[in-house]
Amino acid sequence: MPDTRTHEHDQQVQVLDSPDAFLACLQGLIAGARERVVLSSLYCDRTLLPPLRQRLRECPQLRVCVAVDLRRGLRRSSAPQSVSCVDLLKTLLVDDSPQSQNANAAADRVSVALFNLPPPSPLVGSLLRVLPARLNEGPAALLHVKAYVVDNDVILSGANLSSDYFSMRQDRYILVRDCAALANYFVALVDCISENSPARLGRAAVPKDLDHTGNAGTASVAVIQNRVRSLAEVAQSFKRFRENNPDNKPIMLADNKTTVTPFVHAGPLGIHTESDVLSKLLRSVSADSSARVVVASAYFNLPTNFHRLILDSKAKFDFILAAPEANSFFNSKGISYHIPFAYTYLAHLFWRKVEKINRQTDVNILEYKRAGWTYHAKGVWLMNEGKAPHLTVIGSSNFGYRSFSRDLEAQVIIQTTNPYLQKRLADNLDKIRQHCVRVDSRDFLSPARRPSWFARVAARIAKRML
Repeated sequence: MPDTRTHEHDQQVQVLDSPDAFLACLQGLIAGARERVVLSSLYCDRTLLPPLRQRLRECPQLRVCVAVDLRRGLRRSSAPQSVSCVDLLKTLLVDDSPQSQNANAAADRVSVALFNLPPPSPLVGSLLRVLPARLNEGPAALLHVKAYVVDNDVILSGANLSSDYFSMRQDRYILVRDCAALANYFVALVDCISENSPARLGRAAVPKDLDHTGNAGTASVAVIQNRVRSLAEVAQSFKRFRENNPDNKPIMLADNKTTVTPFVHAGPLGIHTESDVLSKLLRSVSADSSARVVVASAYFNLPTNFHRLILDSKAKFDFILAAPEANSFFNSKGISYHIPFAYTYLAHLFWRKVEKINRQTDVNILEYKRAGWTYHAKGVWLMNEGKAPHLTVIGSSNFGYRSFSRDLEAQVIIQTTNPYLQKRLADNLDKIRQHCVRVDSRDFLSPARRPSWFARVAARIAKRML
């Protein structure tokens, strides 16, 4: 009899379950890259730089484009000899291998964009200039898009490109293979980001003693200022991008059972696609008591207009959040120490609304808690009770005030009737759930969870930055 089993590596859409599988997938794709590698992330570390440099040497036609957030990319830690993401990316523009005849040849095939949106007002601009590094990321609009494209393969994720996300930080990762339309969408998006970036990396006459990386070759690479565009100019540029790459256009995959629909969201630019999509999804199941919606976010701060849609719905809801110990800010120093407790306070405020209308059997709050791990997974799953998901949303958004009103985000809706893909989506969700526990008011009110007055005030006053 023929073997009728379906193998994951034969599938156009592959669900990855772990950080190490995410890293292995990225490394494997880069090792086989032929024409283009396009990466957009909040920031990165040195992990992927060796395979990128190696493939640039091996493949003369390969072009590499990287976009990171300007402020996050320039941030250094307080440790001696610390380097920033930008310092590390400088090495991509220089080939200092013994075999190289021209140390600057790589610069012709590598572009690194440093993006941030212009401040919405002179007051915010002045605030950003006086706040120290890290704190100035709060009121800023960040590049939060995660787009990982190699030739026509795309990895969809909410993870950044650093060692934490490759080891013990739980996120979501879906590989879509050989889909030129999806790859071209994200390449066009990163091109638009690059075009509107106020700075980039380029070759310049910089004294070698100013090179912070310790690599002499990168001293010829510096941050080059581009023409600073107004918010209106950037908005017009993204409008053209969306006209050429419509948000509401599903892409049918080879199985003829699965569609992928990418979209971008940027509140400061008047692009509110994500809130429209989420509202539409919630309304589509509002009268269906057999529907179950799962929403995952490491940073729960859902705008209150969505609270009403959820609480009035006949559907059942599960929220998968980070326990305070699984929040990446847990036990950090300074103001950020209070961040995990601010988020748990916001979750408690929502739970009190659930209790007030007696929906505790229909709405669950689950917290991810796993020894030594942090939690960063985000997304939406739609399913009927007892069945596997038929729709999921995956991408960069945390579904909070900040995502909806401040940052540049990108998501993809995957809808499928493919039984194998539905099962893999269910299996992946179950693997996240196995490290979760249900919480209620008893947990929120326990002494160990009680937020400080500062966390409570910050959660209310600065909710659009969370």
